[in-house]
Amino acid sequence: MRKYFSSKRIFVCLLLMLLVFIVSSADAARVLRQKSSVVLVFNNIAATRYDDKLTVLAVEKLRKKLDGIYIEIDAEPYLKNFQGKSFENKDFAEITEQVQGCGADYFVYAELQPFRKETHFDLVYYDKNMEAALVLRILDLKNMRELYNKKYVMKAEDSTDYFFIGSGSVAKKALEAVLFRAGEAISVKLPL
Repeated sequence: MRKYFSSKRIFVCLLLMLLVFIVSSADAARVLRQKSSVVLVFNNIAATRYDDKLTVLAVEKLRKKLDGIYIEIDAEPYLKNFQGKSFENKDFAEITEQVQGCGADYFVYAELQPFRKETHFDLVYYDKNMEAALVLRILDLKNMRELYNKKYVMKAEDSTDYFFIGSGSVAKKALEAVLFRAGEAISVKLPL
């Protein structure tokens, strides 16, 4: 008489059932979690001749923190409301008025302020230091409250014996340092 319920067959059946359960529960969890929507505005008021390159870099780095986790609302219609103006010290009502009607759950506002430059020269070396300041505000538009407001200031420096260092390269280093800090804050402070 053949053995229909061998231990190998039972083990394989249990393993298949477990695999089906894991796959179906992972899909169900993915479907159940509804993504929050976020509008991201990067306002560059640094007024440098390389603003366009810095803006592209900043928006790219900040979007990486939102990709796949949130639904990003297009900020293009609202950018003109922020151009050339600082919103660091504006109250909640003034800043949310600029993105009124966007339909997002959260608003992430990043503002790059003017760089501070220092140059030092001696007989051998030429040093350039630049300080980047970035204001990061995270606002909850559903519950009408501010979740996070902080100004990050980071310094980058470069030196050479060729008597020339481009300000753009040092500004990029400073901006990348400050964006790293802002990206960490977005990951931690922006609710799912």
